[in-house]
Amino acid sequence: MKYKNEYNKISEILNKSNNVLIITHIDPDPDGLCSSHAIALVIQQMKKKCNIALQHELIKKYSILIPDSSLPIYELSSDINYDLIITLDLGSKKRSGKYIELFNKNIPIINIDHHLDNDHFGEINIIDASFSSTSELMYEFFKDQKIPINQEIATALYIGIVFDTGSFRYSLTTSKTHKYVSELLEYKIDTNDIYEMLFERVSQGALRLMSKVSSTLEIFCNGKVAIISLRKAFYDECNANESDNTLLVRLGSSIEGVDLSIFINEKEENLIKVSLRSKYNFKVNEIAKQFGGGGHEKAAGFIIEDNYKNVKEIIINKIISSYSKTMFNDILI
Repeated sequence: MKYKNEYNKISEILNKSNNVLIITHIDPDPDGLCSSHAIALVIQQMKKKCNIALQHELIKKYSILIPDSSLPIYELSSDINYDLIITLDLGSKKRSGKYIELFNKNIPIINIDHHLDNDHFGEINIIDASFSSTSELMYEFFKDQKIPINQEIATALYIGIVFDTGSFRYSLTTSKTHKYVSELLEYKIDTNDIYEMLFERVSQGALRLMSKVSSTLEIFCNGKVAIISLRKAFYDECNANESDNTLLVRLGSSIEGVDLSIFINEKEENLIKVSLRSKYNFKVNEIAKQFGGGGHEKAAGFIIEDNYKNVKEIIINKIISSYSKTMFNDILI
């Protein structure tokens, strides 16, 4: 196995550690959350202490992904001394948010991720963009090290894989992905309930919000680029909450003919999250990294501390302009 030596070293370090902190990225998705939950359950089986570092309480839709309320922490406590940090699905230190100070405290770091633009900040780095998800990487580690898993661990890994593959539709879904999933399904996972929870189950408020956000649609570059926006005021207008916005990022990319989809999410008056989706040759992770974000070549994002109007101008003047130049050059070539 490609990472046999690294997997062995991780097991050695885990066995010597007593208090582990697991860190995933700001605004974690189900892959980051579920890979974190899976390793936390394994660490608990080893009779060791562990926590999952979050920026704030999870939105309602994702709160069920970490059912043990003793695992998450939302602030660092001065009386807790961690002797190991495991980062999962985390491309750079700064995407750890309020926990960034821990990276300067000489605590060993194990860095596991499937994003190509990872900064390799750990003592051990397993970074492989050929994996569909960090959850798939975690399963390979458990499998290689013969770590016993149960239905709860298998379910967490399955959810992470299903989400990051778009229910096995995205290009990084490989024969190995399907092989690993078939092994996880031996644990009698409720696949139908998981699919509905991730992709289908919506509230009335979510439907109203989807309609409101759809009405903001703007098209550029002869139908190749779509921008949709979620303003903070929409939540009150639609009787919705943040849990209702998880499917909106796919709205623009679902439009026929659209190659680049840009979702502007106004989280606060001066805090904007931008999600980028590309179908063809435009590498959105390179764009996201320019603004301190990251992700995959075809799915990436970043956060800007600025108002909606300014962020939108930046997107139109820089990102769409960059897209036009890149695609025009490709045509000429």
